[in-house]
Amino acid sequence: MSRVWGCYFLLYLVLGTSVLLKADDSRELWTFERGGAGSFTSPAIGRDGTVYVGSQVNNKVYALDGDTGTVKWELDLDGWVWDSLSVSPDGTLYFIAGNKIYAYDALSGAKKWESDLNEGRQISIGDNGLIYVTSRGKLQALNSQTGSSQWEVSIHDDLPNQKPTIGLDNTIYIPNGEGSEMGLYALDGSTGTIKWIFHLDENDWPDKEPILGKTGDVYFGTRKKFYILDGNTGAKKVEAANSFDSLAVDNKGSIFANIIHPTGAGGKMHSINADTGSIQWVSDQTFNGSPAVATDGTVYSIRSGLAAIDGNTGIIKWEFPYEYHMSSPIIGYDGKVYVST
Repeated sequence: MSRVWGCYFLLYLVLGTSVLLKADDSRELWTFERGGAGSFTSPAIGRDGTVYVGSQVNNKVYALDGDTGTVKWELDLDGWVWDSLSVSPDGTLYFIAGNKIYAYDALSGAKKWESDLNEGRQISIGDNGLIYVTSRGKLQALNSQTGSSQWEVSIHDDLPNQKPTIGLDNTIYIPNGEGSEMGLYALDGSTGTIKWIFHLDENDWPDKEPILGKTGDVYFGTRKKFYILDGNTGAKKVEAANSFDSLAVDNKGSIFANIIHPTGAGGKMHSINADTGSIQWVSDQTFNGSPAVATDGTVYSIRSGLAAIDGNTGIIKWEFPYEYHMSSPIIGYDGKVYVST
């Protein structure tokens, strides 16, 4: 393993027929073969470095050794594995396949429980014994140990892919509503009760789920604007007339976002002051999807492959070219960067 700009970097490419582990010098470290054409889900990373991926061709979930690519265990499932894999601090792997949500022991692959869902899509894990699941027309809170439903609320049918954002006090932030009620909703994580609603302008639409800053502020983008909200009250702190794709925040008070191009294609990355909303720099190149920020301030995003960008200047440090589509990057606990194709 080589050291690059003060942090360790390994790139996991999850392909339709194989999983390749490559280092910064493009050296192939291991390959995981399986038959069929198609793709894997975005990976979920355990604290021990185990890589969990779901196959969207043969309806399987694999646990792979992060150092060797060896299969630790695999599961045969009855339906399509959604891009929903999440690992909790207690070592439970949650995912959605078909119309069910499953909980498995991440170490052994032993099933803990399963529960029926109506077109489930996304999972977020709270630290209050609950997990939060979006499905067609519904947000549910489930007991993390049993899968039993604790509460549910209706959400807009066109917003099932929004991943619930969880605050430090287990407040749930999720776009919801219709017409004049469209906006960002803050819900009590224990009961589902609405705490506040930030209403959007007429004809605006939430683009992605919000993210949280260190102080509890909520950063939220729509198709027309970018907002910074007080996480406790929903009060608007900053409004900017820019439409950004998914956001990422570093530990120094900067937000990184790719502006949405009118054609839907990738746009230039912006660095935004998290307190004022002012633009700090704009990249010369265009990027796609959600950026990810490492602890050393390096920003990873997708261009014609994976790019590493200096978070202070917006200058590209290096690129790993790849001809096919890549998912947004994910950074593991040990600084490894993971993407899927």
